[in-house]
Amino acid sequence: MNNEVSITALMSSFGRAFHAENEDHPVFADHLAKELMTAEEYAAVLTGTKQYVMLGADLDTFALREKEFLSKHRVFEVDHPLTQKDKIERITRAGWTIPDNLTFVPADFTKDNVAERLIDGGVTHL
Repeated sequence: MNNEVSITALMSSFGRAFHAENEDHPVFADHLAKELMTAEEYAAVLTGTKQYVMLGADLDTFALREKEFLSKHRVFEVDHPLTQKDKIERITRAGWTIPDNLTFVPADFTKDNVAERLIDGGVTHL
């Protein structure tokens, strides 16, 4: 095992910090998360990133709210097929359009190989 920090931990910290800094009314306001990262780590998280994966997206509306982000990134939402079916029905009922850059990746976390599902869904780098 190497001595590097978990990329998952850095991504989680970045997500909390980015959300707190960029939302007018954040769901949670973790203004300390960014302080746990170096400036280089924070800047590097989105540098060159073209894909954004949300595991267990549920009814999250990130991809529907962040039009500028979606103009630069492809978003993959991974969740149970029934949850995604319900979400798509709710989006349709609300009269919203599913962005072209949003891909729903159906996966049962208890049975499926999520990496395989992501690749099948079009993710090019894991």
